[in-house]
Amino acid sequence: MKDYTLMLIWAVLLAGIIRGGIVEACHVPSGSMEPAMQIGDHFLVNKTAYGLKLPYTNLELLPMGLPERGDIAVFRYPEDKSQTFVKRIMALPGETVLVRGKDIYINHKKIKDPWGFFTGRALMRKDFGPFKVPDGHFFMMGDNRDNSYDSRFWAQGKGMCVPLCDIKGKAFFRYFAFKGDSYAIRWERMPGIVK
Repeated sequence: MKDYTLMLIWAVLLAGIIRGGIVEACHVPSGSMEPAMQIGDHFLVNKTAYGLKLPYTNLELLPMGLPERGDIAVFRYPEDKSQTFVKRIMALPGETVLVRGKDIYINHKKIKDPWGFFTGRALMRKDFGPFKVPDGHFFMMGDNRDNSYDSRFWAQGKGMCVPLCDIKGKAFFRYFAFKGDSYAIRWERMPGIVK
């Protein structure tokens, strides 16, 4: 009995360290990242993609790289840090972003946007900017541009970015998928790389 107790303690401790500092499981609650990520998708977040942090803190132990445009990042929502969001990084620190219709401009140059998805029912779309991304911050957008509450709309539409310290990691692997809010399994979506 003593051996099992010790093994259980070690397993719980190891799971806490892994979840706190290496990988975290998340799920998609909304359609803001469609089609790349769909409601009911369950995925893993690489918490070391942008640096190794002391678990359960923002203290960086080892820098590993910086977020790049196109990364799907999991982060603390700037207006309520108790909430976790998942969006795509569209603009980097110091860049100026401008959105006109379906087009995104970075530093006054139209960029290729292979991720943008438009439903034709623009519930959220509006022109935005120009807006300069503050140093150490990142401008986030959902792939479902017509239905994403993101950097364009935060702070009452004035724009708000996510500081690097609030980015938990990079989404990388879809391990399970339900069909929307039901318990039907989407076998065709698992497993899969998140990109």
